[in-house]
Amino acid sequence: MPKIAVCDDNPLHVKHTAALVQDALPGAETDLVTYTDAAAFRTAIEAGELKPDIAVLDIEMEGIDGIRIAELINRVVPGCQIIFLSGHADFASEVYTTRHVWFVTKNRADEYLKPALHRAMDNLSERQPQAGLTFRTDGRTVVLPLREVLYIERVGRRSRVVARSSEYLSAQPPVLLLGTAASAFLRCHQGYWVRLNRVVSLDHTEFVMENGDRIPISRTFRDAARTAFFDLHRL
Repeated sequence: MPKIAVCDDNPLHVKHTAALVQDALPGAETDLVTYTDAAAFRTAIEAGELKPDIAVLDIEMEGIDGIRIAELINRVVPGCQIIFLSGHADFASEVYTTRHVWFVTKNRADEYLKPALHRAMDNLSERQPQAGLTFRTDGRTVVLPLREVLYIERVGRRSRVVARSSEYLSAQPPVLLLGTAASAFLRCHQGYWVRLNRVVSLDHTEFVMENGDRIPISRTFRDAARTAFFDLHRL
């Protein structure tokens, strides 16, 4: 269960950000904690009492620079995905002293925090050693890292798993094949599940994948597929 920490010394901003996080990740099992005391947040990180998977940080806080807190997180919780949420666009250049996912200005939070969180969650799923697909094919067991998978196609009673440099056929139906990795895929057609971050473009009713394959988007899944694509790739 990913732990998401929000730190902002303005209680109203914390409340609004927490609501946006919950709206952005409906149905996801997450542990959300909020801080309005930046010093307490920094102390919890330093003491190892708080090890967030995702941190949403204000920058200009009472007595503490959120960028310095991010540098601390980079050192002691290196896997944490950091999203800066600031009222001042002038900080956009300064945040590059840290490893972070996204910089969002507060006046655009309703629009940009959601894709930032989706990117962070996707990064987490790829960094988990156990993240991947395990299935039988041609009499052997294949363990395929999630980062290698492009899409899955239902072909008759079998599943075709298309990866970056290979493809496989499995007797397992997609629902069983995906298992706990299901949240990392987007269903765009009755017979197709894609890794959205392996999609390079949207062409009317098709996704174009990294390898050039064109995946159909059916009418049933069209609105959700288009929304998910633009949320992830919005600039």
